[in-house]
Amino acid sequence: MLNKLFGGIFLIAGTSIGAGMLGIPIKILGINFNISIITFLYSWFIILLSSLAMLEISFWFKKDSNIISISKILFGKKITIIISIIYILFFYALIIAYISGSYSMLIETTNFKNNIFSKIFFITPFLIINFYGINVIDKINKLFFLSSNILYNFNISYFFYNKFKYRKYNIYKK
Repeated sequence: MLNKLFGGIFLIAGTSIGAGMLGIPIKILGINFNISIITFLYSWFIILLSSLAMLEISFWFKKDSNIISISKILFGKKITIIISIIYILFFYALIIAYISGSYSMLIETTNFKNNIFSKIFFITPFLIINFYGINVIDKINKLFFLSSNILYNFNISYFFYNKFKYRKYNIYKK
């Protein structure tokens, strides 16, 4: 039970962090730092409110409910079809955004050429992972999420260690 809970938490957190890392900095590239901070906080607040609202609605229904089954109960079959189409288009756009954002970062950091074969080469591992199902996706996501947290904490501790270690060599002292 706890394993599934952490898997769900890591999947949602990884998806949210990933979308924010790809989308928001590109949109606020040319504006002031203070306005950027306000934009980040506003975006976080809107995401928090919508997540809490979705959580509250989920608690109203049975254990295995999802957005489509909830909308069918609340709105009827016709509106559920519209919500299903919107849901599918939203996830299609999200997948395209992740692929194009990740692929453009790969092109900038490596010597890959921007052609159809390199795109197929880039997408193939993800297709193979998805082919094996949610259990493999869950394990790989946990591995990536935990390793990114470990590396982040290592970098922060290394920064603070070096900051205090070399403090006596500060060239800006008067």
